[in-house]
Amino acid sequence: MNRKVVALIVAIFIVVIIVGVIFPISNRENSRTNNSSSGETINNTVEVGEDRLVFINGGSFEMGSPETEMQRETDETQHEVTVSDFYIGKYEVTQSEYEEVMGENPSNFSGDNLPVENVTWYDAIEYCNKLSEREELTPVYTIDGENVSWDRSANGYRLPTEAEWEYAARAETTTPFNTENSISDEEAKNSENILIAYFSWSGNTENAAEIIQGKTGADVIELNPVEPYSSNYNEVLDQAQEDMNHDARPELANHVDNMEQYDTILLGYPNWWATIPMPIASFLEEYDFSGKTIIPFCSHGGGGFGQSITDISKLAPNSKIGEGLSIHYSGGSGLENDISDWLSNNGIEEQ
Repeated sequence: MNRKVVALIVAIFIVVIIVGVIFPISNRENSRTNNSSSGETINNTVEVGEDRLVFINGGSFEMGSPETEMQRETDETQHEVTVSDFYIGKYEVTQSEYEEVMGENPSNFSGDNLPVENVTWYDAIEYCNKLSEREELTPVYTIDGENVSWDRSANGYRLPTEAEWEYAARAETTTPFNTENSISDEEAKNSENILIAYFSWSGNTENAAEIIQGKTGADVIELNPVEPYSSNYNEVLDQAQEDMNHDARPELANHVDNMEQYDTILLGYPNWWATIPMPIASFLEEYDFSGKTIIPFCSHGGGGFGQSITDISKLAPNSKIGEGLSIHYSGGSGLENDISDWLSNNGIEEQ
C-alpha cells in the first residue's frame, strides 16, 4: 500500500474511539443461525473472547450524502457501493479490553467499561493484530513503519472499511439521523435532556433556578454540601475563602443518578471570591461532561462572573460553555424577562 493510500486511510480512521472490530464472515459461517435476504441485519451475536459480534448481511447502498443534505462536504459524490457479509463488534472497544491486549491504557477519561480513547489509527490496527495473535488467528495487517498492507485472506480481526462502517451505521436508512431529518434546536434541547444544577446560599440563585425550571420543565438538583455553610454572612465569607485557598472539594449530599441522559446543564451559583463556590467544583469533577453544554447563571453583588466561567471550562475541558446569565443580587423585576431572553439566546424553548 503506497503512502498516498495510507494517508487517506489515516485521515478517515484517526478517531478518538476505536470502533468495533470486524471478524471475516468466512471464519464464522457455522455460527450463523439465520440467513436472510441481502441488506437485512441479522440480530445474531457470537462470542469471541470478550467481544460480542453481530452479523451484518451484505448488500448495496448509496454511500455518502445527497447534494441537498446540509453540511455536506463539497468534494463528496454519492455513489452505489456493495459490501459483502461481515461480523462487527456491537460496541466500542473498552479500556479494560484494550489494556488486557496492549498492556496499557492511554485514555484520558479512566473507566474499565468506557470506550478506549486517545489512540491513533496505527494503535488500532496494532490492537487488531495482537488480538488476532492472542486467539491464534492470522493477523490481517503487515506494518512497516508508516506503510500498512492488508492481507484479505487472513482470518484475523481488522477495522471496518469506511463503506462497511457507513453500511452498518445506516442500517438501511437513507437519512442523516434516525429522526429522518436533521434534529432541530428544540429536539436537541428539550426539557428531557436538560438539567438545572445549582448551589445557593442566600436564596438568589435558588429563586432564579425555580424560575428557569418553571419556564423549561427541566429536571432540577440543588447541590447541598454534606456539611452546610454557616448562615452568618461574615462567617460564610471566611469559609468560602478558606475553601478556595485550599482548593477544597466539599462532599455533596445529593447526586445525579443518570447524568448520561442530559446534554445541557444549566449551572447556577453565586459569585464567591470572584469564582465558583467549591461545591460547584465538586459537582463538575464528579461527572464526565464531555460533549455536553454547560450554560452558567450567576448571582452576584457587582462582580459579575468574575473568573468563574474560566474555572468551569478548566474543570470540564471537553464541554461547550454556553452564553451565561449574570444576575445582580435577586435580579429585580426584570429577572423573568432576562431569563427568557437568556434561554432563547441559548436555543432553549420555553414550555
